[in-house]
Amino acid sequence: MSILPTVRLIFIASGCVVLLCIPAILLSGQATWPERPFHAIQFFMTFVCFISSAVFCYQTRRTPVTLVRGLAIAAVTLTLLWLVFIAFVYFALVRSGLSEV
Repeated sequence: MSILPTVRLIFIASGCVVLLCIPAILLSGQATWPERPFHAIQFFMTFVCFISSAVFCYQTRRTPVTLVRGLAIAAVTLTLLWLVFIAFVYFALVRSGLSEV
């Protein structure tokens, strides 16, 4: 039994959730709603998207690049960059003493 259809569905769905959280965060900021749930969902789903797209890329490493595999490669790259950026901001704030994190 292949896990590829499940992993493909997970990385596409989690990537869509991450992208849909962006306008939700902007809208909640304008409407003075709490943004924390959207930030938490986006952060968690970024990890899910990274792991599932990395597994998909690993499982399809010997196949030619298709549209879905290209999306998985882009998802791995972009989510890794996003997580590195979040870690950089976190450690910069902690080091500067501006935030009590």
